[in-house]
Amino acid sequence: MAARSEDEMRDRQWTARYTAIVLELPDRLDDFVRALQSSDPDAALMALFDCDAAMALQLRRTQFDFLTPRRRAQMRRDLKLLRQTKA
Repeated sequence: MAARSEDEMRDRQWTARYTAIVLELPDRLDDFVRALQSSDPDAALMALFDCDAAMALQLRRTQFDFLTPRRRAQMRRDLKLLRQTKA
């Protein structure tokens, strides 16, 4: 039972860290794109978000749509509207 609890705790910690990074992406989108375009994207993502290789790989696999100019422009518009709403 203890091993399962430890696994669950590790999973929750990983998910919390991953979620925090994804929520941070709109503000760091240009840095994210530069990291993906670098000669070693995993190392660049690990340095950018202070994460391990598994998380860097997951970010590359799941957040790839942020590369499209249309998606980036939409995210910036959404973020601007959100900030105006909160102000």
